[in-house]
Amino acid sequence: MNREKIFKKDNIMRWVMQFVKIPLFLLLMILLMPIYGNAQTNEPVFNDSNYTVTIGAFQAMPGDTVLMPIRIKNYDTTHVVVDPVTEEEIPPTGALGGFLIRLELNTETAWTADNPLLIPAIGEADTNAAGDTTTYYFDFKMVGRGIFTGLFPAAGQLPDTVYSHIYVKTDPPEARYSDVIYIQFLPPQPDPTKYTNWPLLPPSSTEDVIMYVPMIVNPDADTGQVTWVYPKNNMYDDNDPVNQFSDSTGLLYIEPVKTRGLFRVAPKINHLPVISVPND
Repeated sequence: MNREKIFKKDNIMRWVMQFVKIPLFLLLMILLMPIYGNAQTNEPVFNDSNYTVTIGAFQAMPGDTVLMPIRIKNYDTTHVVVDPVTEEEIPPTGALGGFLIRLELNTETAWTADNPLLIPAIGEADTNAAGDTTTYYFDFKMVGRGIFTGLFPAAGQLPDTVYSHIYVKTDPPEARYSDVIYIQFLPPQPDPTKYTNWPLLPPSSTEDVIMYVPMIVNPDADTGQVTWVYPKNNMYDDNDPVNQFSDSTGLLYIEPVKTRGLFRVAPKINHLPVISVPND
């Protein structure tokens, strides 16, 4: 997986090229609550069938690294918001200014922490002074509309990556990385002297793939074995953020309709990319 390092003047390191890993900017809960609001109850303002997240079906053989597709629909013509400063109505579009997707992996009894069927490809692991892992970050690839969530430089400014503040991560010991991962798009306000846009996921009335997350298939798996990947809220911890979208104003807080996706150990599907990785 070819990567290139780019260092901005503010010393934030970005990794770009075919797969991307971005280090965490602030703790999840600190970022999440101001952006999405409603922090006391941690409940979405509404559900709407025009906001969806689906894990696409995917398959590959033992030892392969396959790209798991994340599909999103975000479209809105009804939820008008009022600018708290100007008191003007803002027409709805469905563009997203942030989202968080929580995925559960390897949930069947056949798979354990020591023997998972799918493992996200680790880009980097943060450690504390004692040497303990605090956060895993995983590789991902933005495609289609997902590419347009990036920051574009103003005239005379150095180009940034086409991605901004997207993380695929987990936080041990609260969740083993073989069981739960989080996909976060939580951009703060960019410097208007450096960038010409606020990072947004453009709206779409149809569900399409915006990103892939590379998954390594257990090399000892048997052909025909399966596992479901669930976009699912944490039913055991009310403090864990729910799957959620925020509109481009940060005033609407939505829980999307969630659909699980099936992985099967089988020869690859022609239209899905896969990288063959030789066994050690």
